[in-house]
Amino acid sequence: MRRSEAFGSILSLTRDDQPPLSASLCIARRGARNGQKQREMQTITEILSKLDSGLLARHALSYPGGSGMVEDRSFTVGRVFSRGFGVMGHNIFLVFGSAFLLLGLPLTLLNQATLQQRTLWINKDPLTGLLAGMLVTLPIALVLRALVQACIVRATVADDEGRRAGLGECLGVAIHRFVPLICVSILFALGNVVGLALLIVPGLLFAMVYAVAVPVVVEESVGIFEAFARSSDLTRGVRWKILGLWLVVLILAWLWQTLGRIAVMAADGWQGQAASSLSATLSEMVVTTISAAFVGAMMTGLYVELRNWKDGPAPKRLSEIFG
Repeated sequence: MRRSEAFGSILSLTRDDQPPLSASLCIARRGARNGQKQREMQTITEILSKLDSGLLARHALSYPGGSGMVEDRSFTVGRVFSRGFGVMGHNIFLVFGSAFLLLGLPLTLLNQATLQQRTLWINKDPLTGLLAGMLVTLPIALVLRALVQACIVRATVADDEGRRAGLGECLGVAIHRFVPLICVSILFALGNVVGLALLIVPGLLFAMVYAVAVPVVVEESVGIFEAFARSSDLTRGVRWKILGLWLVVLILAWLWQTLGRIAVMAADGWQGQAASSLSATLSEMVVTTISAAFVGAMMTGLYVELRNWKDGPAPKRLSEIFG
């Protein structure tokens, strides 16, 4: 898209709905002709920040290389999968590396370290032992998964902005938002557990409404309850599609985990006990890493697609046109 066309598109957004902003835009354009490009870009960014998000969504601009002045910004599950796989492909070492370093490796080591004690508990009382083992591993797993999700959120948003985020940047975001990230993750998990216990349906509804609360609290730097409110707003109107996405993602993750267990069982038939134990440990590590990366990329892809659908193009993306 040429700069003149982009100016015309934004001008059409403001002329009828917000005339004062339209006048400011015309002044910025005249400044650009006089060589004041930096001031022009600053003024345009300020104007876009004042525009109503619904207005931007109704008149979403196409980006450089697009085929027309306005692009289709309808929400589809196919776009979510495309974005999720795209992020994994563009940032393969970051996505899978963070999942391995922050979840796959430490969680496998934790399971191996506590295996003997958990086995003793289960032998004494199966139900009590199982619950005790879950209380040891689940909270740590929840924290580790939240950190992985935060890293993938930053990588996905950076990819949407046309750049690659480094591991240091992703970890920095995760650490900076650590407390609200963990709080939202715990509340989301508890809401799902309680909802599923209440005849399943409430749990599904909770998962659909607050599906992107974790990405929101990471990327938009809002409070805990604001993150849930924002997620409710983003998912409104497409929650049945989100349910379908959830089911497909969970089924694919379950199939992958099942294949991993089958591979370990097959190895038991021809390997010795020590080798079999090693293969089981490695298999658990690989399965956990890939599952976390896949689910994290898809859920973050869902957030970015919902945000673009509801809010329209962000000012950072428009800098590619005017910069």
